[in-house]
Amino acid sequence: MDRDSVLVIIGTALVITLIGLLAISVLEYRPLQLPQGGVKTTSFMWGDVYVPERISTVRYEVIEIYQGDMKKTVGLYSVNKNPDGSYLIDITTYDGTMASNVTAQMKIDSLSYSCVAKYYSTKTLTCSEPFGDENTELAARILPNNLKKTDVLETIGVESVTYKSEVYQAVKLSKGGIYVWVAQELPLPVRIEIHDNSLDSEKITIANLKSFE
Repeated sequence: MDRDSVLVIIGTALVITLIGLLAISVLEYRPLQLPQGGVKTTSFMWGDVYVPERISTVRYEVIEIYQGDMKKTVGLYSVNKNPDGSYLIDITTYDGTMASNVTAQMKIDSLSYSCVAKYYSTKTLTCSEPFGDENTELAARILPNNLKKTDVLETIGVESVTYKSEVYQAVKLSKGGIYVWVAQELPLPVRIEIHDNSLDSEKITIANLKSFE
């Protein structure tokens, strides 16, 4: 084999390698990019922001403010994927002294994020039925079934948020009274706010990310 033939073979191999590397880079997960220079974008969907399969367990402090009263609980969420592709999220609440000992779960469709069913103790509930205690109901309020997976969120801007004493720059997004703050370095919203104006006075639910695995 002459020198020119060898160079052609080497060149072809390099091109194939570069194409392969390019394909891999396209398939890699890229975190959400912060808007630059105040430019707004509507390219963020709820399914890009809240992806249960990124984590196995997560802990949020959840606060409700309604008619001047405040309720607070800590929600511990374990995410499991069923054989049919749906998510089964175990919900355990902690009131500061002890964790709940009642089994509470929500089954969520992975394609739409719609609630499929709820389970509390030995009972199977419809998605419209409340869980059997206030803390679990409060903790369940921040699960991803609040919005459809393909819902587009409006970009409000960039704000500083704190997680475990570290300050992050987060994109603030909103849709229909739901606000989320998403930092590139964290796999789930670092903060969630739900503003419910369907009652006689506004009910606000605030969730702050405390830990994840």
